[in-house]
Amino acid sequence: MSAVMITRKVRKWEKLPGKNTFCCDGRVMMARQKGIFYLTLFLIVGTCSLFFAFECPYLAVHLSPAIPIFAVLLFLFVMAMLLRTSFSDPGVLPRALPEEANFIEMEIGQ
Repeated sequence: MSAVMITRKVRKWEKLPGKNTFCCDGRVMMARQKGIFYLTLFLIVGTCSLFFAFECPYLAVHLSPAIPIFAVLLFLFVMAMLLRTSFSDPGVLPRALPEEANFIEMEIGQ
């Protein structure tokens, strides 16, 4: 019997490590400033929980039961967009080629 060797594909982020943190086999990327993300998450969840605990019951009874439903949908949308932007790769802006840089310099100089 021969042993079957399983080779794992090496990802780009493993070859060229940067200052970002990768989780879930590279599907989730966190920036260097994790504290800002946690602070933002705390502020959004904290203020929304206070709103849902104290204001929503009053608004649902005295104004309309649609207000808490709309607030929950809005909260879920905000959280989804926060997580999507926090865990995605922003990409890289490539530098201009020397010919492009010379052309841009000529355009600016006129």
